[in-house]
Amino acid sequence: MKTILTLLLSTLALTAQPSLTLEYPAGEFAKDAVVIVKLVGNDIKDLDTYTCDVLYNDKALRLQYASHDAAFQGMPNALAAPGRKLIPFVKKKPGKVNFAITVAGAKKSKQKIENGILGVLVFKVVGTEETGLALDNVELLDSERKRIVVGQ
Repeated sequence: MKTILTLLLSTLALTAQPSLTLEYPAGEFAKDAVVIVKLVGNDIKDLDTYTCDVLYNDKALRLQYASHDAAFQGMPNALAAPGRKLIPFVKKKPGKVNFAITVAGAKKSKQKIENGILGVLVFKVVGTEETGLALDNVELLDSERKRIVVGQ
């Protein structure tokens, strides 16, 4: 019997602008297929620190990789820039990945993240249940440590 997982939405968003979204391909995926999920910041100005949880159903997806970027695949972190040192933290447990990152030695950034990668996850399809992909506990801070509002 062929196992197929169907991803109906290609983007999950918390709110309008600024926003943090999960982007992944829509479609049907057979068992053992690999799915790349990107944590993307949109229309965010002066982002200095962020933390969030990516939730998933571990009966449908098995986490293979989670990082603040995948520069080796042409997906560097949007906060990376000359003179800026990223201090990432990624904590993994079944069904949940916590991302946190801060920028050390950076002055206020006038740069706006139009559509930039803030994290990358790679999953292997293991079942046909709903993926449960969602964002939770999102907090974005600017260089003055003020909260950047991403929704109500």
